[in-house]
Amino acid sequence: TSRSVVVFNMISLVFAVLLSVCGADTNMNQGGVPYSYSNPPFSTKNWKGTAGSYSLQFEQNVAGKVEHFDVYGEVRSTYSSVYWTRNLPIQLPLDLVKRFENKLMVITGYEVDQVTHNGVEPNSSTTDSQLGGFACYPSCDQNGEDKSVPIYNAYNHHYFSWIVSSDSEMYERESPISVPNPTNTAFRTKNGTNHTYPTAIVFKENP
Repeated sequence: TSRSVVVFNMISLVFAVLLSVCGADTNMNQGGVPYSYSNPPFSTKNWKGTAGSYSLQFEQNVAGKVEHFDVYGEVRSTYSSVYWTRNLPIQLPLDLVKRFENKLMVITGYEVDQVTHNGVEPNSSTTDSQLGGFACYPSCDQNGEDKSVPIYNAYNHHYFSWIVSSDSEMYERESPISVPNPTNTAFRTKNGTNHTYPTAIVFKENP
């Protein structure tokens, strides 16, 4: 992993997904710019919701405390290049998967950063021909290896990711959809699934 972001970048998007289970963790940007909603209450004519019912301090949104796991999507680029493609699927840590097997995981928060990472890359899905990523539970940055990359060095304009269960499958649409962003990638619940819980969820951002 290179720390250089001018000639060659290895930038990981860190998806810190917070779970409503035991343990305590704070937001990734403590002391940084305060979070805000992209669509705050009454920002649009047909806005719907309950104003003020959800805190951006994620650990305050549940009766208990929260844990997190990290997911890194790998990006390599040269100066002025555009990276706009789908990475290979990233497997979540086995102990986390086993813990929630046939159970419901409640996700109470989602944070993103772009960093250079010089630490462990357990079970990376990156190959010689296609980039993927890796995940850790709770963290791949236990010794402070991650360094945030300024947006003026690498402008991360769009990103989105799916979290899918074993009851979901990926397929390619015959024609692209425009939401969350133009893509042919889609997920559907497998035939024979006998519950009504969501089997896949997409997170996206258009900074």
